[in-house]
Formats: sequence, structure tokens, C-alpha cells
Amino acid sequence: MKRFRFVLLFLACAAGLLHAEDLASARAELKELLGRYGERHPRVRDQRLRVTEYERLADSAEPAVMKTARVDLAVVDHRYGDSHPKLQEQRARVQAMEAALAADPQTPAELLEAQAERAVARLRLGERHVRRIEAEARVVALEKHLRAPGDDSHELRLARAELEVKLARYGENHPKVIEARERIAALTEK
Repeated sequence: MKRFRFVLLFLACAAGLLHAEDLASARAELKELLGRYGERHPRVRDQRLRVTEYERLADSAEPAVMKTARVDLAVVDHRYGDSHPKLQEQRARVQAMEAALAADPQTPAELLEAQAERAVARLRLGERHVRRIEAEARVVALEKHLRAPGDDSHELRLARAELEVKLARYGENHPKVIEARERIAALTEK
């Protein structure tokens, strides 16, 4: 499911539509919530904050994925106390994205998202946990394939990175690995 989210995130960022659509959908949802619950409902307050944050970040030059992370942080910060795990996770996500953007402002959105997930995994999971190891492998594979020189398509580079992660987790003969190899073959034929 996360892989599907990465693909959708990539397509939306590539089209440059993610932030504008998020702001429009946030406003529409606020209107719907106001009609259903009234002014004082907690969901209305959260949504109003979300719209305010999107409007505040509208002129920012940050990537859309970073803007969305900042909006989510503001909402979680408003909703929970400082010591709540969800707030700590969202802060770790934003800090990881900020560090990556400070090091390289051209960092692809998929790599930013993977680094954010790795930061959360480091915060929540033990050193030998499968999901933490997979998060680390995903970042390494994305850095290797997305930053590599060459004129391969972005989609092909993502597919190669995903294959590398699946190979590390499942081994050679797993159906998911075979499917990933077939996808790469189809993309190289184009």
C-alpha cells in the first residue's frame, strides 16, 4: 500500500498539482464539516487549521510533499500534547525532510518521503525490526537509483529501486520480485 502511495505522490508532484489540489480539497472538506457539525467541533477546528496552514504555505518554494508534512505537523501539534507519539513521529518526518532539503534542494519527493519514513522507523522500531530494515534499504536504493547519472526515465529508476528493496526482503524467486522484474522489462522496452 505504501508503494502505491509513493507512485501517486510522484505522479501528483510531477504534475505540480499536489499542493493546489490539497488546498482546494481542504477548503471543500471544511465547508462540508461546518455544515455537518458546526463551528466548535474538533474536526472542524483541525480542518480550519489545515486550510490556514495550506494558505500560509501557498507561496513557499518548498516541494509539495514538504508542505503537506508541515500542515500535518501543525494539525498534530494542535491536537496532541508535546509528548504524544504521533507528534514526535511527525516532527521526526519534518526534520528528516528539512535535513534532506538542506543538503540538496533538488531531492526527489519519493526520496524525501522515504527518509521521513526511515526517521519514524528509527524512532519507533528496534534496530532489527523488519520494517526498519526495509525503510533503511528503501532510502539507500532510492538514493542509488534516483541520483545515478544517466538518461533513464524517473519511473524506470523508481522501479529499479523498488526491485532492490524487494530482493533484499524476499529473495530471488518470490512472486513480488518476479513481478518487479517484469515491470522493469516492460519499462525498458518503451
